[in-house]
Amino acid sequence: MRLADQRPLGTENRAHFLGVAARLMRHILVDYARSHRTTKGGAASKVALDDALTDLAKVNEQRSRIVELRLFGGLTTEEAAEALGISRTTAKCDWNVANAWLTRRTKRGSRGSTGAVGQTKEIVRVALGREPSERSAFLDTACSRDDALRAEADSLLSAHAEASGLSESTFAPGDPRTISRRTEG
Repeated sequence: MRLADQRPLGTENRAHFLGVAARLMRHILVDYARSHRTTKGGAASKVALDDALTDLAKVNEQRSRIVELRLFGGLTTEEAAEALGISRTTAKCDWNVANAWLTRRTKRGSRGSTGAVGQTKEIVRVALGREPSERSAFLDTACSRDDALRAEADSLLSAHAEASGLSESTFAPGDPRTISRRTEG
């Protein structure tokens, strides 16, 4: 069901309607999935996505809303940006970071907690404040021996670099995990 051009009575504006519609669609689909929960197929993945979106909203509400509008409201990134009153660039960046975060979160399953989310967020925030050449050493120290935490931080930094169009490396020169912006010629 495509909701982008609809506006029933009782909503404040188009953006409000789209937000309400996407949220309702999310709840309908997830409630149905929970009532038909199985260990395989779409029902379990919808529940896992809903749980991950709830956790994402605790970290960054705007990114959660963009995902909700795109996945449950059927909007494009540009339409979601318009509905939220943000720039297309911000929406694309938020979508890429949220998509990477949700992918890692749903693959990891329910092992993570809100505390782990906050820890990852803080590590990525501090890493972004450092010079690119210092980030790898910082992540080695900050993530200690937690390979899952390091992988999640690396993934989020990669998504940030890609979304921001950075040409600088995320890691030290020569590190096999170095991320460089691809240029189209």
